[in-house]
Amino acid sequence: MLSAVGASAPPALVPATPPAAADEFLVGLQAPIPLKNVRARLEHDGGIELEIDYDLQDIGHVSVALHGAEDGSGLGVVTIANAVVGEVEFAGGEVVWERTDLSALEPAQAQVVGASILQVWDDEHVTEALGLVPPDDRDLKCSVASGLAGGTAAVMVASICGVFLKAPSCLGAGYGTFHKVSGYIADKCNGAQNK
Repeated sequence: MLSAVGASAPPALVPATPPAAADEFLVGLQAPIPLKNVRARLEHDGGIELEIDYDLQDIGHVSVALHGAEDGSGLGVVTIANAVVGEVEFAGGEVVWERTDLSALEPAQAQVVGASILQVWDDEHVTEALGLVPPDDRDLKCSVASGLAGGTAAVMVASICGVFLKAPSCLGAGYGTFHKVSGYIADKCNGAQNK
């Protein structure tokens, strides 16, 4: 088991004003939010297990857990204070089932959770954990990790966008999230520490 622990505290919270369009929503999620007590744990024997835990002010403990096999099958689970708010099942690297339940969150809280799910991958402790995959396993393990993380983050962000817009354009916010998260993870996991 490999892990890293720390705290990072960017200066501002995501504004709670409703976005007018999905692309505006996605841009708004990139405003820095405070992530506290970030922990990342990675296991890579026989597959990939990545768990990221952190705290959000006025929301509580958030966990993103990814469990995947080398064939691209797996599960992504997002919890807030031990309550499951999102589950995404994968087969062959594709999303085959998803469920989100954001009913316990106010819209402004959902927006902060969406921002955190988009931003937590940039945390130095997550980067450190991803960089610990052995070089001979990196191509496959990084590909699996990036697909699971990108898919899970995309489903969550598209669902949270739907809280505000209730529009098919939120799929575009999910698509943009997938590419941002999966690309970042693939780069960091494969050792491109300065990207």
